[in-house]
Amino acid sequence: MSAHSTNWWKNFRDGDAPVSIEIARKTVTGTARLWDGDTDELREHVNRYLCALPRDAKVYGIKLDQNKVPIEASLAKAAPTLVMVEVSLKPPG
Repeated sequence: MSAHSTNWWKNFRDGDAPVSIEIARKTVTGTARLWDGDTDELREHVNRYLCALPRDAKVYGIKLDQNKVPIEASLAKAAPTLVMVEVSLKPPG
């Protein structure tokens, strides 16, 4: 997840893109998909991300409820300023 004002995510505007990522000193490959624009899909991805990493909510100005779940009104306000790049890794071998 990133702010729309950054530039790195623009590399993924043309659709799904092959990527290589180094994890624990091993290079793995996969496909990156961009979620840009205030859509239900973007909000769902942001919601899932923040439920897994609630500490990041403050960075993006999103308030959480007592269960550390994004508050819908807060997510709606922030969504137009966010982008999400999801990387699906290929299984080894």
